[in-house]
Amino acid sequence: MEGDARSDGAFEYEEIASFDSDQDSEDEVCGLADAFQQFEARRRRLSPITAHVEEVLDALTLECFSFTVAPMLTSFYKTMLEKQQQEVRTAREEREAVANRTIEEQLAFKKAQRLKLEQDALEEAARVEALENARQEEELKEAERREILLKQQLDENDEEEIKVKTLAYTHTREWHQPNKKCFSHRGRQLTYLKPVLQQSKVAI
Repeated sequence: MEGDARSDGAFEYEEIASFDSDQDSEDEVCGLADAFQQFEARRRRLSPITAHVEEVLDALTLECFSFTVAPMLTSFYKTMLEKQQQEVRTAREEREAVANRTIEEQLAFKKAQRLKLEQDALEEAARVEALENARQEEELKEAERREILLKQQLDENDEEEIKVKTLAYTHTREWHQPNKKCFSHRGRQLTYLKPVLQQSKVAI
């Protein structure tokens, strides 16, 4: 009997606790519903103001973008574009400078070659002229030497002719004077005088 009484008491306590728990859950749900309804009512009451604020914020954002961000971006891209254009211009100028320098070097090389050829031609002409002058001078000296030699030969021939004529005259006289003994070769014909006389005539 006593055990049954304890079991009945515990069962009643559990039922009371379960009822209290269910009651608390219902109260919590009702509280959440009331709070949501109050939030919706407040939102409906503040929606025009919120819309205006959002419009103002959008306008301010657009104005801020237009006056700060957009110019900064424009300046940034403009700077980048100018820098790129400057790099392209510099590279083009460097290529043009290299090309012009190459052309100038080629022209200078060709000019140096032409000047060298002209200088070589002038030196060759001067060398040929010097050789020709030396040849002419040598020919003049040779002609003068031959003329002097010929004059000496003529003078010698004249002296020899005088001697020969004198000797021939002397021998002629001796030939016609057989009794006079003045030369050991008397009575001989003077054949050795003929070549000397002939050479004298040729020289004259």
